[in-house]
Amino acid sequence: MKKLFKAFLLVAVVACCAVAVAFAGCGDKTSGTTYEGEYHYNSHNNEYGFVVKVTVDGDKITKVENITGDKYVSCSAVNENLDWTQAKVDNWNNNLNALLKAYEGKTVAEIKAATGSIKGVEDATENKLSDSALVITDATQGSVRVLKAVQNALSKIA
Repeated sequence: MKKLFKAFLLVAVVACCAVAVAFAGCGDKTSGTTYEGEYHYNSHNNEYGFVVKVTVDGDKITKVENITGDKYVSCSAVNENLDWTQAKVDNWNNNLNALLKAYEGKTVAEIKAATGSIKGVEDATENKLSDSALVITDATQGSVRVLKAVQNALSKIA
């Protein structure tokens, strides 16, 4: 009888631990739904683009991640003829994470309504983005690529 009681007690303790671990794991999950989006085009013999993973909770964006990898050129190499200096390349690289973070807290509707254009792409005549909080100074084209990729991800919301 004592052996049966000990075995039952052991099973009960293990079951309680398993339930506790399962509930603790639930708290580690990121809330919200994740969507992937991308935007790309060809220019000056390069395929420029950006790929993102966007997490949305309710109507708010909670996270935007760069998952471009080597798929596209997301930042041009230095080209003094096009006024794209090393300082501007460094500016892009140093501020990209802050740009992605600037999307956090914005509503899906705000981002869907934002506009951006890249000179020479889709008949645009200028580099422009309607939301100044989503622009890296002197890197408007790259900033627009990010916006369009995020908008592409958000277009998948039913």
